[in-house]
Amino acid sequence: MNYVYNDCMTVHPTTERCLVLIHLTEQSSLLLNTQDVALLFDCSYDHVYKRIISHPEFPKAIRQVDGKIRKREERRWIAGDVIRYIRSLNRH
Repeated sequence: MNYVYNDCMTVHPTTERCLVLIHLTEQSSLLLNTQDVALLFDCSYDHVYKRIISHPEFPKAIRQVDGKIRKREERRWIAGDVIRYIRSLNRH
């Protein structure tokens, strides 16, 4: 469903985020959340949460300035690291 504002069609927020994600490279420094990773893998949030980000070779979540890992719902990954991981899967 598209959102309409003042008789103008706008892009759904998920579609807009996908447009950002398709331009990621191994040098991208954008921070991704679990939903972003799900969009990149084209699978559900639950699958990413249970299977992908828990895989030992998946990039580690970034740490806050105080050195503590963020709560699971707030974990972030550096996009370039995730892209490298995805490309490594495609090589196998």
